[in-house]
Amino acid sequence: MAPSFSVWETSFGQYIPGLQALVHILQKAETTATPELKSSLPEARLAPDMLPLKFQVQFLSNVVFKTRERLTGGKTDGLKTEGNETTLADLIVTAEKTLELAKSVTPEEVDDAADREAQIMMGKRGTITTHGRGYVFGYGIPNFYFHLSTAYAILRKEGIEIGKSDYLAPFVSPFGEPVPDAAS
Repeated sequence: MAPSFSVWETSFGQYIPGLQALVHILQKAETTATPELKSSLPEARLAPDMLPLKFQVQFLSNVVFKTRERLTGGKTDGLKTEGNETTLADLIVTAEKTLELAKSVTPEEVDDAADREAQIMMGKRGTITTHGRGYVFGYGIPNFYFHLSTAYAILRKEGIEIGKSDYLAPFVSPFGEPVPDAAS
């Protein structure tokens, strides 16, 4: 029989190491980039028609805030990104704040939300009604990983020396030895 996973494990259990990776790669950019590069990173993009690094961090944060809100039946404590980050340091603060929020969510708060109704705003397509499990698997996790990977790719494109282990270490280290530092 396949193991079952709780709502917390499949949402916040993934958000926490992902946010740890985000904080790490942003801090690495902060400490290694030239002043000119640092000042341009928040607006850096993979392609002209894609949104910049600052949006990737803001969206990641909002996925975490919205997941908490939907899975706890509306609990927000007034927390969400302001969307006014303009510097790399601002993005790090947002990522750290979001990580602390994710760490504060307990399994007891969200594990009963698997079947609770949840709404997803889909822009021009309108609102989709689903349940907590559908929200996590159909919206939260895919968006979280997309924007985390995009933030990583933007930093790599801009010349920040980060590697696969910078991304994976927080995910793998709870299960054994930390991933060795590697540039691929």
